[in-house]
Amino acid sequence: MDNLPITLESYEVENRYVIDHELHIHKIEYRRDPLTDVWVRINKNASKKPRKKIREEIEDSPCPFCKENLFKETPKPTDFDRFLSYRSIAFPNKYPYAKYHFVLIPNYEEHITSFSKLSFEDFYNSILLIREIGEYVVSKDPEYRYLLINLNKGFYAGASQEHLHFQVIIEKDLHGTIGNFIRKSEKYFSENKRFLIEDYMETERKIGKRLIKEDKNYTLISPFAPFRNNEIMGMVKSFGMFFMADIKLKEFLKDFHRILIKYEERFENFNMVFLDTSLLKEGKTLPIFRIGQRFRYDMGFLEVYHGEFVVNVPPEETAEEFRRIVHDTSL
Repeated sequence: MDNLPITLESYEVENRYVIDHELHIHKIEYRRDPLTDVWVRINKNASKKPRKKIREEIEDSPCPFCKENLFKETPKPTDFDRFLSYRSIAFPNKYPYAKYHFVLIPNYEEHITSFSKLSFEDFYNSILLIREIGEYVVSKDPEYRYLLINLNKGFYAGASQEHLHFQVIIEKDLHGTIGNFIRKSEKYFSENKRFLIEDYMETERKIGKRLIKEDKNYTLISPFAPFRNNEIMGMVKSFGMFFMADIKLKEFLKDFHRILIKYEERFENFNMVFLDTSLLKEGKTLPIFRIGQRFRYDMGFLEVYHGEFVVNVPPEETAEEFRRIVHDTSL
């Protein structure tokens, strides 16, 4: 019994940043569960992150993302100052869950808490700043090419600060559902010489019940098997968002900005993930994004321990409602 065929697999990465002239090193450990092969991230330093228990505690606290506090409260990279473009700014996450994990503030000069108050100019500049972050990471670590733009919008979606901000993560490898999507996309491409996401979107377009909008720059649906209630999913019609011509990128981002505004107006609290493929050398998928509603205390044992998603709103209903919202506002 001394040589049991059980392997406990793990590896570590380091995230380094400077705050108040002091170097901070965070070790993030990745462990593979030997029973299910599910990968888990562990950052012991994150346990020190102050947690606001109620919404009012966030609203009444000084905002670390506003200009009067930001430069003394937030980290910067070890080799230069923060990423900055007009009113948009990005810096390392103080409690990172990846080697390259950044917080992006679309407007740090004003206390912006909603997309309806965020100008398109600031939204556009913040997205361009993401391209700069990607180029910086690839110049340091060429193997890190999976670009993920994440959002916790609202207290009940997990936002620790109400000031509107994105979480930008760039990874070498992907695990979880996004990793599964990448591996299935690669297998599908090798067998069919076609993009899985493109063929799926074409299938939804032909069925029509879950199609929200077909545009020259993107397709928007409510997915057949949603991960969250009232989920919408989009595919960008480009090999990477930053491969789009400037005029097309601006057209797409104007629509994307409006989609976020309308989703926020309807559902208030939501999560978003945007997988962009601009940094990949030979990507086997196109950029995709998912946006899903969040309620208070809506996570249960199936999500936490089964790794399954449980919803109570059929995607056909979501598509019907959001299709009406989209057309009513001339998106």
